Amino acid sequence: MSYATLLVYVNVDRVSKQLVSVAAGLADKFSAKLIGLSALAIVPPFAAEGVVFVDNATEVDTAVMKARLGEAGDEFRAAAGADRQTEWRSFLEFPTQSLLSEARCADLIVVEKNRASWDIHRVTDNGLAILGAGRPFLVVPTAVKSLAAEHVVVGWKDTGESRRAVQDALPFLHEAKRITIVKSARRIKWKPRAIMSMTLWIIWPGIGLRPKLASKRSCLDQPERIRSSASPWTKGPICW
Repeated sequence: MSYATLLVYVNVDRVSKQLVSVAAGLADKFSAKLIGLSALAIVPPFAAEGVVFVDNATEVDTAVMKARLGEAGDEFRAAAGADRQTEWRSFLEFPTQSLLSEARCADLIVVEKNRASWDIHRVTDNGLAILGAGRPFLVVPTAVKSLAAEHVVVGWKDTGESRRAVQDALPFLHEAKRITIVKSARRIKWKPRAIMSMTLWIIWPGIGLRPKLASKRSCLDQPERIRSSASPWTKGPICW
């Protein structure tokens, strides 16, 4: 199992070379096609205190927006490099809606971790996109420049959402040198059989993983150890 197509969304106002570099590295790891995406929405008329303000974009404004999207595409291709298969897509529509629409063509979507913004005409709502896209997401902090994913931490809960998340992450699990499965037992009945069952399910496709069941209170007694083990992902990209 692998990812055939990766989609990376870039902010048209600031194309992150680090984000594109991470996405390009993953495209190389999985021999995948890399698609770059960005969008801008035209601000519609609005009303305030009974007065309607009409700020319709003129043909010149539209041309400027298209030109900026084109420049973002050039920056994306330069950051991705010429030695890999890439494609650039840009649209004059709401960024989040554009991401939701184009998610159908991707096996994995890579986005940059961003702060909530009211400017829905220029910035994506990552939370809304994750909930509505129906595709796995990799959320990359701005400081991360590359992703080896040699140690993958799985936060497990015996639910359909967790099972789907693990299934979507199988390509990463196949490439990982170490996998840590963490499950809290503070308020629920401890079920080691469920953990071992899921662990064996991960192993059978050929992942080199040796099952080792920790004590049922190790997560509670040694939180620093868990945080230390999880550091490559808690401080780095987050997969949904």
